[in-house]
This record gives sequence, C-alpha cells and structure tokens, in this order.
Amino acid sequence: MLVTQKFVYIHKPKTGGTFVSSMLMWLHEERGGTVTTIRIDPTQPAELPPLAPNDVLTVMLTTRKQHGARTHIPAIYRDRPILATVRNPYDRYVSQYEFADWRRYPELFGPVADVTRRYPTYPDLTFEQFVYLYNETLLPYRSANHPADTPGRHTQEFVKFFFRHPEAAYPRLLDATFTATVPDDELQGIRFVDQARLNDELAELLTEWGYPASEVRAVRDAEHIWPGRSRRVPGRAWEPYYTPELKTFVRHKERWLFEWFPRWQTEIPMPTIESPMMPPSRPRAKINPLMVRPLRAEDLPPVPAGWTTKLPDFVGIASGKAGTSWWYQLLLAHPAIKPNRRRTKELCYFYHFGYRAPTADDAATYREAFAAPEGCLCGEWSPGYLHYPLAIDHLAKVAPGVKLLAMVRNPVDRVVSALNQMLTVRVPFMNLPAEQDAVFRVFNVFPSVIANSSLHEPFRRLLQLFDRSQLLVLQYERCSRDPAAQIATTYEFLGVDAAFVPPNLRDKVNVHPPRVPELPSTERRLLAEYFAPDVQAFSKLFPAIDLSLWSDFLGAFR
Repeated sequence: MLVTQKFVYIHKPKTGGTFVSSMLMWLHEERGGTVTTIRIDPTQPAELPPLAPNDVLTVMLTTRKQHGARTHIPAIYRDRPILATVRNPYDRYVSQYEFADWRRYPELFGPVADVTRRYPTYPDLTFEQFVYLYNETLLPYRSANHPADTPGRHTQEFVKFFFRHPEAAYPRLLDATFTATVPDDELQGIRFVDQARLNDELAELLTEWGYPASEVRAVRDAEHIWPGRSRRVPGRAWEPYYTPELKTFVRHKERWLFEWFPRWQTEIPMPTIESPMMPPSRPRAKINPLMVRPLRAEDLPPVPAGWTTKLPDFVGIASGKAGTSWWYQLLLAHPAIKPNRRRTKELCYFYHFGYRAPTADDAATYREAFAAPEGCLCGEWSPGYLHYPLAIDHLAKVAPGVKLLAMVRNPVDRVVSALNQMLTVRVPFMNLPAEQDAVFRVFNVFPSVIANSSLHEPFRRLLQLFDRSQLLVLQYERCSRDPAAQIATTYEFLGVDAAFVPPNLRDKVNVHPPRVPELPSTERRLLAEYFAPDVQAFSKLFPAIDLSLWSDFLGAFR
C-alpha cells in the first residue's frame, strides 16, 4: 500500500495497481518528495518515519509483498480516505490466467500430486480449469450448509482487502440484509476507481483531492503499464475466453461484486443460458404430476392384450444419487422385466399419504399401475421411499410380499452428489425470490441431504416391516467396479435369467454437471466422523458391505 498526506492507496492485485502506484510515486517525486519503503509486521506496533507533505510511504508487510489490506493500515493513518482499484471479475480472471502465477509456484493450488490427480496436464490448464480450480482452493471461507453457494475467490479477496471486519463478514455474505448494508458500513471511507476507466477516474479523484491540473492531465494521458510476465496481448478483450456456462458460473460466484458495483450489471449482460447455479427466470421443465399428487387410474394407459395387472414384483426403495437410475435401466434391459404402465422409474406413490394409511381403494390404484405378460416381472424404483417418513409402512401394508431393492453408497460421496443435484435441478426449479431461496437452502437442502444419506436406522426399521429374505442391498461402488457380476446377482434375486448381459451395462444415466467443488480432505474427514457411527452400525446389520470400498471410513472403527 501507499501512504500520502491526503490518502492511503490499497493495491489489490490485477486491478491496475502497478499503474496507480507508479503514477502516484512519480507525481510526488516530481514535487520533490521522497518515496520511502518500510516493512512492518501487521501483528506488532510499527515505528514509522515522519511524512513530509510531498512524501510517499510504501508500506510492505513482512508476511506478504506489497498487497496489504485495510486492516493492515498503520493506526496513525486509518483516519485518512482510502483509494482502491477494482476490476470486473470476468476481466480479472483472464488477467490472472495469463499471468500464470502457478507456473512459477506450482504449489499455489495445493500439493502438486493432488492437483495433477484431477488435472493430469497440470501446470498446463485451460482457462475453464483455472477458474474452477481457483474457486476450489485457498479460500478463506467455505459455506458448510451450501458449499456451491460459497462466495467466489474474487469476492472473498475483496472482503479481505477492503472490509473493516472481514472475518466476521464471511459467514454473513449469504444474508441479504447484511450485504445490502455493506456499502454504507464495511466500505465506508473507500473511493473506488474502475480499472476499465483507470486514467479518467483516477484523474477525477485527484482533482477532487486538490492535485493541480497539470498533474491530473499527466495522469489522463499516461499509458497503462502491462505486467512483463503476462501472456496476454495488450488490449485483448476478455469475452472470447468464456463459454456462456462459464460466464454464468462466474456471475453467480461473484454476484456480490456485481451487486456492490451495479455499473457492471448494466454494462455486462447476463448470459443467455439458464444457470444451473442460480434460480432461472421460469421453471426449467414441466413438473412430474406424480410429485404433485398420487397416481390416479386415469393416468394409466390401457393394459396390452395378454397382460394382467398385479402388485409389483419388485420395488426399489433406496437411495437417490447412488446409481439407481442406471440400475433401473439395466433391469428394463432384461427381456423378462417390463416397465410399469406409467413407463416411469418413480411412481412416488407413497410420498403422498403422510400419516394417513392408504385405503383399500388406494391399494387397488397402486396395483393397477403394474402389468406384464405371464412369466414377466414389473415394478418401480422410487429411491426416496426408505427415508421418506412412513412411506415404507404404507408399502408394507399395500404390498407385503414384494421384493425390495436398495443401492447404497459411501455417505460422504452421496452428500456431494445429492447437493449437486439439489443445487442444479431442484433449487433452480423452485424459482424462489432471493431471500426465500436462501432460507430454503439453509433449512431444507443441507439438512435433507444429510438425513437422506444415513443408513442404519432406516434399514433397521425396514427389517421390522419386511423379512430380510425379501431385500437385496447393493453397493454402488461394487456395482461400478463389476457391474456384470452385480446385475447377475440382481437378476438372480428377482428370479429371472441371470446369464443375460444387458447391452447398456456401462451407460451413464442422469448425470449432472458438477457444481459442488470436490471436498478438501478436512471437510471429507468432518463428514466421515459424523457418519462413522451410522456406517459402523449399518455394516453390522449387513456384513456383506465392503467397507474397503468406502475409504473415508478405513480405520475409523476399533
């Protein structure tokens, strides 16, 4: 940072700060002033040299280079106005990418071995890889309840550099009431200059602060300083670097900056795609009517000739985000297994009764949903039945002899996958206003994802309602490693030809683009510790579960 008699300049990297610092030092030296550089320990009182009217003091931290923050301003200078430079996040990401600091410091994003596991060509990164990696590492703050909404790296740097109380502010950034007060509270006393209009806005501010016209004119006419190590061609626009999806990702992650600098909102139009990270302007797709109300007789097409209706031969009851859509497609690939009359994986029937037990008419309606020719099976797979309150009770009353399928997954991995689906599909579909959206995420999304990833208690209760012989528990990780053997086990359990090999054995089904960053080891460990008692009890209930495939829990049980 630079200190003058009139103001303090805070130099945030890649915002035109080299130009501003150079101009200020030149102007003051032309007046006969002296530029003095000192290093201070921000945790200790500093002895500062006297500052004459035209002098400039360059304050560098012993723990950093030149980029000190507001909280590092020596106490005797904190009453002075603050000058700061900002840059629209799109352009700043490009500037950082072309500067390529990680090539000089390969450990910038963490242990090189960890980074290369995800990006084998590292340190060669595409621009998109750089943006995602930059938002996954070295963040001062991560939102535990909704990690996909963790503020972006630029927003967090902005808070760190310019807020009065940065540490207290991080967890409050998702509070719309707090963020609305930021300009008048946390940023009070700072005058921002936009890098896109650097010469003109700096000149206007220096005029306001009493600098003579000749010096102001020199600032307006000066040429920008381009960093020597940057690969970027001077003047090259930032727009070609972005796909619409990546532009939307940045707009979401740095939305606080766009709120605090509204000019960027008007000057930079939103992408034309609907973001998987933000509530869209309208629902993304027509809702499945079976999620709104129970199945009705009129929802069912005519029964094909030679087919008969019956109770389901099998029902999949668990677990969402554990490969159930894939496994259901493999079931339907078998010539002896037919789709239900709605031709849908999930009938969602038993979600709708709450604490009201299904009547005889309700049971008859459910029975009518299944039909097949002689010797063939028919069923459904609603993966929420196991965890949805009383759904299993209702199923046991309506179809007590049904065979049950359950696919389970490492709870830590399931949490990440389920959060990703919630934040890319369900939350945007709700299309809630900002405050209601935030409440929904905090009080519904995260708690439900955690609760629906538990294993022991739901299965313990299931075995009180159904005989163990009616249940096949599959392990997602084992199915992924050896799908042929596991689908054969499934066919055998259902009583169909287990020698059949489905042609779609390794097809990917229902995959969503990842928006929840890969969890750091510390966060995975926290989730593993939370789920460890549950997993231990579950493994005792089902000893065939191979815990060596759930590496988060290796060595967790003594």
